[in-house]
Amino acid sequence: MKKNNIGKIAGILMIVFVVLILAGFVYIRIGNPVSYFLAKYSAEDYAKEEFPDEDYKLVDFGFDFVGPYYYAYFENTEAPDRNFYIHLNSFGKVSESANKLVIDAHEKAMALENEYDDFFREVIADESFPIKDLRNASVLLDVAYRIDEEVIAYLKSYELPEGKGYDLEKMAGESGNIFIEMNEKNVSFETAAKRLKHLDEFFTGKDFPYLDITLIMLKDGTDYLDDDSLVLLSVPKEVIEADDLAEKLHDYISE
Repeated sequence: MKKNNIGKIAGILMIVFVVLILAGFVYIRIGNPVSYFLAKYSAEDYAKEEFPDEDYKLVDFGFDFVGPYYYAYFENTEAPDRNFYIHLNSFGKVSESANKLVIDAHEKAMALENEYDDFFREVIADESFPIKDLRNASVLLDVAYRIDEEVIAYLKSYELPEGKGYDLEKMAGESGNIFIEMNEKNVSFETAAKRLKHLDEFFTGKDFPYLDITLIMLKDGTDYLDDDSLVLLSVPKEVIEADDLAEKLHDYISE
């Protein structure tokens, strides 16, 4: 009788052990099954409420038992750069995610870059623009492509009032670049220095903020780069304002 009892107890313990192993395996994979489905539903509902006009698809959902938390990764079918993921607790509540901040910051960054480009177009349309043989002109603020914690914090601080924009001077002072392509009769470092100083004086006079100027000089009558062309990459404003600019430009030439 005692042997039978011992056998039954051992069998029960074995069953309990197997159940615990299976429960542990299930927990590692999906956590609490009820919480799993609740969190998944909440994640899909969150995407619909936060972005009602955009088409998001839930492509990955799972449980991180180390957190522990549930995670959901969404892809934007039309704009991959707006993909995001969120974390949820066992009650399906979405925790604040840096990824949502990245999306918000990216939207503001794009608005900032558009504002910068519009300002640039307005400025160079002025009759006093010093480059008469201009082939191409563009600007790059490069904010949307370097979304990091510092940029997010800066852009988060902005609640754009109606009719007002960003602090272009601050943001452009970190990464604003101007690209100028022109034809020139006398392609030389001396001529390039004169053109850069004229550009600097012009943009400064128009209160247009920038950091560097890339100048591409093509020989008159030439539509493409050749041995007579001169390409000066990202010449800093402080260098342009130096007295010995022509000599310093040798450090910025593109071979």
